[in-house]
Amino acid sequence: AHARAQARRAIDAGADVLELRVDLLEEAGTLAAPEPLDAAAAAARILECLRGLGETIDGAAPLLLTCRTAAEGGRARLDDASYGTLLRSVLDGLTDWVPQRRPAAIDVEVQRGCLKWVCEQAHGLGIDVVASFHDFEATPADDLLEEVLARMACEDADLAKIAVWPTSADDVARLLGV
Repeated sequence: AHARAQARRAIDAGADVLELRVDLLEEAGTLAAPEPLDAAAAAARILECLRGLGETIDGAAPLLLTCRTAAEGGRARLDDASYGTLLRSVLDGLTDWVPQRRPAAIDVEVQRGCLKWVCEQAHGLGIDVVASFHDFEATPADDLLEEVLARMACEDADLAKIAVWPTSADDVARLLGV
C-alpha cells in the first residue's frame, strides 16, 4: 500500500520512471531474514505487489524492478545463488502477464554471476536489463571498470550502471574517462 501511494505521488509529480526496490518491501521481509530463502514465496509476494502497483500506475511511467543485497547497500540478505533464484522466480511469474503490466526493466547486479541467464529470460519477456556494479569503498582501477562494462555488454545488458566511491577529483575524472 505504501509503495502504491509513493508511486501515485511520483506520477502526479511528473516522474519519468519508477523503481520498485523489492528488498525494501515489508511483504518481502523474508529477503532480510537470516534463514534460507523460500524463493517461490518471496517471488509470490513481489508479484502481488507488482500487480497492485501496475493497477496504480497503469502505464503512466515505466517501472524498474530492483533487489539490492546488503553488499550493494540494500536489505536483502541473499547469497549469489539465492539472488539468481529469486530473480528467475519473479521472471517466471511474469510469463503469463500481458506485456503492458510487466516491469519495463529489471536491475541485475553483475557481481552476482547470473546476468547472462537473467538477460535471456528477461529479454524473452520483452523486459530490458540494467546491469549494475557497486563498490562503496573505492573507485576501482580503469582496467577493472572497463572489464566490468565489457562483461555487461557481452552478457547482453541493455544499460550499464556503475556506482563507486570516488575520493578525489582524479577518481571522478577517471570514472568519466572510462
